[in-house]
Amino acid sequence: MWGFVDAVRKPGPSAAQAEYVVAPVKATALRPRTVSAVEAAAISAVGASSIGVLRDAVRLRAGERVLVRGANGGVGTAAVQVARALGGRVTALASAPHLGRLRDLGAEEAFDYHTISLRDLGWFDVILDPVSRGMPAYRRLLKPGGRMAAMALGGPRDLAYLLASTVHGGRRVRFVQSPPTPELLTALAGYVDSKSVVPVIDSVYPLDDIAAAHRSLEKSGGFGKRVIEIDRKSTRLNSSHI
Repeated sequence: MWGFVDAVRKPGPSAAQAEYVVAPVKATALRPRTVSAVEAAAISAVGASSIGVLRDAVRLRAGERVLVRGANGGVGTAAVQVARALGGRVTALASAPHLGRLRDLGAEEAFDYHTISLRDLGWFDVILDPVSRGMPAYRRLLKPGGRMAAMALGGPRDLAYLLASTVHGGRRVRFVQSPPTPELLTALAGYVDSKSVVPVIDSVYPLDDIAAAHRSLEKSGGFGKRVIEIDRKSTRLNSSHI
């Protein structure tokens, strides 16, 4: 089994890591049969969210051109694969060391965001943006009727920009978050078992060293997900992600 335990909706800190957790059956689904618990933890949230955003929110259609920003991160590596599995023609933006691996994951094109000129990228039907900085420049790359999904917000100015985009022009930017539901996790398990989507792990940490995992995440620059291995003696049962 795998699942997603939603944070308690109360003010203040509401997330933690632990050896055991109690979850309602309705929050779980059968996990992929072909990967380990560590691999399943690495792909669960980011893969399911990518399906929710690309398949359901922006309704990506086969043959459409898709730009994925921050493609080397946990969301990005999953989104590149999900977009490809849905029939999209994927362009990935990341730092130079990761471009070859992104092509291996299914990107038709991969460019170093430090050096590429945005106007040289061409037009896109869909832009998936886990970074959500500099959105106006990327919105200009949308074809008329194109869809841009911002998966993070930096502050009130970003929210104001998103609201304005719904009124002015035909290139709408939407703030989209898609928590992993059992239905999305079931769909993801099918992609994983068919090898259309593979887990991408940057590094694995024991629970006792979770602070190092968060320090690594804050530095960014990795490729894929950081995973917390809760119980080394029984990894098929206990793994998590950050």
